[in-house]
Amino acid sequence: MLRRLTCTALLGAMLLSSVTGCQSNPYSADTWIDKLDDAADAERAVTELEHLGDPKAIPALGKAWENGGCTQRLFQVMIDLARPLTPAEADKGNFVDLATTGRKASWDAVMPFLTETLRTSDAKCLFDEASPRSIENAGKAADALGDSQTEAGLQALIDALGQPYGPKGQVVRLSVILALGKYKDPKAVKALQGVLENSPESVQLPILAATVNALAEIKNPDSLPTLIATMYRVPPIFSQIRRALVAMGPGALSKLRAILRGEDQAVNALFKDQKLDLYCGDKDPAIGKIDKPITPCKPISMREFYAAIILGDMYSPEAVPDLLAALKKPAMPAFYQAGNPTGSTQHNGIYDSLRKIGSAEGADQLKAIWNDSKADAQERVLAIGAYAFVARGGAGVADLGKIVSSPGDNGLRQEAATAFARLATTEADIAVMAAQAALNQKSADEAQAKADGPPKAAYEKAKAVYDEAKKKLAAAKAKFNAEGGVKKASADTINAFTEAQKAADDADEPFDNAKLEWKPLDNAAKDYRGYQRLFETHIARIEIYLNCKSDPACYAKALDQKPDELKARLGKYIKGMDKWSPEELNAAIAAQVERALLELGKLGPAAEGQTGVLLAKAASEDRIVRQSVLLALPKIAKVPCPDCETKLDEAIKKSAGKSELAQLNVETTVLRNYFAWAGKK
Repeated sequence: MLRRLTCTALLGAMLLSSVTGCQSNPYSADTWIDKLDDAADAERAVTELEHLGDPKAIPALGKAWENGGCTQRLFQVMIDLARPLTPAEADKGNFVDLATTGRKASWDAVMPFLTETLRTSDAKCLFDEASPRSIENAGKAADALGDSQTEAGLQALIDALGQPYGPKGQVVRLSVILALGKYKDPKAVKALQGVLENSPESVQLPILAATVNALAEIKNPDSLPTLIATMYRVPPIFSQIRRALVAMGPGALSKLRAILRGEDQAVNALFKDQKLDLYCGDKDPAIGKIDKPITPCKPISMREFYAAIILGDMYSPEAVPDLLAALKKPAMPAFYQAGNPTGSTQHNGIYDSLRKIGSAEGADQLKAIWNDSKADAQERVLAIGAYAFVARGGAGVADLGKIVSSPGDNGLRQEAATAFARLATTEADIAVMAAQAALNQKSADEAQAKADGPPKAAYEKAKAVYDEAKKKLAAAKAKFNAEGGVKKASADTINAFTEAQKAADDADEPFDNAKLEWKPLDNAAKDYRGYQRLFETHIARIEIYLNCKSDPACYAKALDQKPDELKARLGKYIKGMDKWSPEELNAAIAAQVERALLELGKLGPAAEGQTGVLLAKAASEDRIVRQSVLLALPKIAKVPCPDCETKLDEAIKKSAGKSELAQLNVETTVLRNYFAWAGKK
């Protein structure tokens, strides 16, 4: 550390006995404060005051800032001087006099200037949305007020919410809202609730989304009614509200269960008052209302759909009876768009939550749905998809095998095959999948033989003629253009170009006809081969169970499995794996990872020792790996789990800004918010 000389020591060292005192100490803030009004020394004075780190300079800097055009540099120096420093931070910043004591916060000194930048009137450095400098200063002020954690700072932010910022000032309003989210104060909650309770037509969606995020940071249960009402009033920000409600913990859980049962009177009144359970047409954002109403309005299940989804995010077996009871009600579209249902019903949300919670309760009810041949095919598909995550011990495998092996709806058979492979536990079960693979292999071989016979020969012959004609046409066209086109090219060149064009046209039709004869046969062969690989991939799902049984560590090793390891084990059941492409091998590995982590989740606390292994893969950019990890973690991790929060935060940060991982990051954030309260008092 640099050791600086005091003024007295400097005099003694130089033996300047004739000097009675030191007129100017460069290491004193007072020296440079006096120079702030001197145009020649003002810039250096600011720099020296910044380096000295003494907050006593803030009032003088503020005055200079107001009189000097409200510059960003002066404003930032004031904010920096107001921030507290630990001794270690001071030492690192080379603030010599503060290295042993640190520095206390001086937010009171800078408060008048921070609030000034957020006001739109009655201030020297008031907010001006036409000035980029002013917008930047206001954003810095909001951030600093959030960090200050003072009563004055909180009130300044609340006051800023009432300022009449124009369109360009909304970025400042966003900063104010995020800063309010740093306060765990009921006043901050009330102010943020006020933003949400305004009509959504008068508030921009980014503002509403930021407000929800701020309330999620505060986690005050008093905000639950407002968040829930906003979830239904403003569906476009459901993703943000979903994360916020999960962060609220048990309080949100009980309210959502009541909503699903139809017992939350406040939500019921909201739906009745605003007709949220009816679709009467699409709202035109430009006019804030439905432009072309339809009659009669159509009933929708948005209330149950949203409640069911978030209950799954909270991984509470207590919610399963409510979900199963709601499943007995007829399926209804959750939403309409342009007069048509979007495809999801409240049952979609219920099945998804049952899958995530993974409780064995309700397995019989789901089986009764999918095993009813008279039931709606899509409903059976959904029930089968969830069943594999709640059933235990190979239950239902025999009946699923019958669906797979019998003629019927192809989508239903494929879903049944996947569920079969997620539940199967014996080599006899592998034989069921092997039989389906063999049927498709036979069809693929037959289709390929037809395609590779005369149709392919005719196609290749026609293609050769067509390719040669196109080649000659390209050469003739190039020569034609090089000579200057139709006005300058020679007659021979024009004639050659014309003849080449005719030859290409003549070759085109035989080529198209030959392709139409051969290509469908070749595509059929590829399709059958794809189904063959699909069933062989299902064999891989079953094999990982046979290999690991009830060994958690064995299942966890699937996350790092290499293709050669896979082939060495699967070769016993699947022939010809040496001909598999890398993509086909990766698909089989992904299938084993999915089944392995599904089994880990079903082992529950017995697999707790693999929590660290799963957390190490939480940032994976592989969709199957990431989803499987997120599904298994809440079932095996002992709560509270601080390491889960830390690792999931790291995964979120690593994936931030990658559009292809956006939805995975939402799911990761939801799980992180669950671990933020799970198991804690």
